Amino acid sequence: MANPNIPFGFLDNGLMDGSTPTFGMFTGQLSASNTNSIYGGDVAKPPSGGNFDVFTAAVGGGETVGGIFLPDFSYLSKAQGMRSRQRAWLGTTADIVGDQPSCKVVIAKDSTFMVRTAGLSGAAVGASAIGQNANFAIGPAPGNNLISAFWLDDSTLGTNPALPFTVISIAQAPVSDPTSIYNIVYVRFNNLQQP
Repeated sequence: MANPNIPFGFLDNGLMDGSTPTFGMFTGQLSASNTNSIYGGDVAKPPSGGNFDVFTAAVGGGETVGGIFLPDFSYLSKAQGMRSRQRAWLGTTADIVGDQPSCKVVIAKDSTFMVRTAGLSGAAVGASAIGQNANFAIGPAPGNNLISAFWLDDSTLGTNPALPFTVISIAQAPVSDPTSIYNIVYVRFNNLQQP
């Protein structure tokens, strides 16, 4: 079975066994002037001025991350006359009344995520990658499906401590074919800055 070449972002997979009992979610804010499109599963930058934002490009050597966005965004809407709740923030700054948009971000250091590998190494990511660190990559824009275009950059696997994620497990069939390129892995934060 061949794995599809389609990213879906970093999907929250709960906490590692033995972690401190917490849901690991944080309600943060976006700037009222933020025109970036942000989807659940996107990698968040560390907050700046109290506001979260999304990485719009991967940083070559890796960088500290601020968490992973959940598909939960809300703001007071002029058009709807009430609080609008969305799976994605589509930069609709002209529709905001008063307060800043809010977002949910996973920030617990022991959180785990399921993510598709980008296939940039040209091969499947195998068990030898467990314990190695890796960067994220950003695929083509998701379009109208509101699904994240983030995936794991398997070409960066190694021991670089600046890389934001650590591989903890390889997904097995039927979830993903572990012997085929673009396979799915489980990761945790390696370089996280909590608010």
